[in-house]
Amino acid sequence: MDTPQTPADKQRHQRGGLFYEDFHIGEHIRHRLTRTVTQMDNMLFSNMTLNPQPLHVDAHFCATETEWGKPLMNSLFTLGLMIGIEMVADFASRCMLPAGKAPSIFLVERLHEAGLLTVPSGTHTLRWLPPLNVSETEIDEAIRILGGVLAALPQV
Repeated sequence: MDTPQTPADKQRHQRGGLFYEDFHIGEHIRHRLTRTVTQMDNMLFSNMTLNPQPLHVDAHFCATETEWGKPLMNSLFTLGLMIGIEMVADFASRCMLPAGKAPSIFLVERLHEAGLLTVPSGTHTLRWLPPLNVSETEIDEAIRILGGVLAALPQV
């Protein structure tokens, strides 16, 4: 398996990101941007999913009755974090997309036609929301479909 890389290890585009062609199958990249998941996220998610399990919501119980001493992050929250792919700002013009349609919506429509369920987020972000039991084979298939759809787009 390849040694994990950071985007800084690669030649970056002047915009600051990498293009589809810059990625290789089997490559692992640690992204420099992160988000800290807090206890408030855990409480909100547990409440939204109607999960009253004290291991997730009761700090006193966890401090006195568990080996961890504090509430555990709800596993559905940690496994269900979504994946987002942001398209470069000039994606629409580089791929000759129809005028007036957000690139994310255009790409989501093509991916749906190819059998990959995704959703847009704004005009330039594609979201994957894999199921909690997604297999490595299914992830590979999703990447293959994405690559095929992108390869089929006309380029200028």
